Amino acid sequence: MSPEYGHAGTLNFSEGVLNISGETVVDGQFTVDMTTLKNTDLNPQKGEVLVGHLTGNLVDENHPADMFFNVVKFPNISVSINGYKNNTLDLTLLILGKELKQSVAATVTTDPNRASITGDFTLDLTSINIPGLQPNPDGSQISPVIEFEVAISLEK
Repeated sequence: MSPEYGHAGTLNFSEGVLNISGETVVDGQFTVDMTTLKNTDLNPQKGEVLVGHLTGNLVDENHPADMFFNVVKFPNISVSINGYKNNTLDLTLLILGKELKQSVAATVTTDPNRASITGDFTLDLTSINIPGLQPNPDGSQISPVIEFEVAISLEK
């Protein structure tokens, strides 16, 4: 709700493929398992409540199931890599059944046995109008901009 207020947590990828031709990233497809959302900055009880509200698994009169990510209905986020150039990944994400296209800074490295993708970037979810991330009548808002630190390791 303000630049100095936020929470930290983790999400896991359940599967992924990165297609490389020589040293060139052609494309890729990854699945983010939203059921693995964990809070890492609050005490366990408060963290469970926050995750419950974000996933729609802890419903009350102020937090309906579809207020944020509605994980019961949308348990995964699909991430498509459409290309990689100049340390930038061209992504298409499918979040809550809505498509979001963004380019993000990342480093892709390969060797004969594995590949990795690392990066620190933000995703702006404004254009897909996620409930709970919209401005309130008083002008306050939970930011639709989410900061990520990604570390993916793939075996060839």
